[in-house]
Amino acid sequence: VTNAYRAAIDGYLADKDGYTFDPAWLTELDSVSHREYGTGYFFDDPSENAQLCKNPGYVREKAYIAVAESYDAKTGYATFIQRNKTSLGETVEVISPGKLGHAFTVTDMKNEKGEPIPSAPHPMMRFSVPVPFEVKAGDIMRSGDK
Repeated sequence: VTNAYRAAIDGYLADKDGYTFDPAWLTELDSVSHREYGTGYFFDDPSENAQLCKNPGYVREKAYIAVAESYDAKTGYATFIQRNKTSLGETVEVISPGKLGHAFTVTDMKNEKGEPIPSAPHPMMRFSVPVPFEVKAGDIMRSGDK
């Protein structure tokens, strides 16, 4: 959410007169687990419009998969610490401070010993995957488009 807001604010400050809404910002907001969006009571009196939600609970578009621990620029492999299962062939995204989600497909996975694995199913498991762009420690891997 903060990344999307930061991008929108920076976009406005960069060109106040030519500022336009970028749909990628809303896509980013929709990616985060959230309750149904609404205007609250900004436009309506609560006694006249109760603003009842149509869908109870949270909308979860993308799962939080792992946190980056390191990146080896020579090999192009990043090491992650697992939070939710991911598998070979999945499309995932990496989000970094100041950047929106950057997608790629997991084409190879290795455990801590460097052995090929089909998935990272265990909580806090360290695994590495090739990433076609630089990843920094603390970046977050999440599930990609469904």
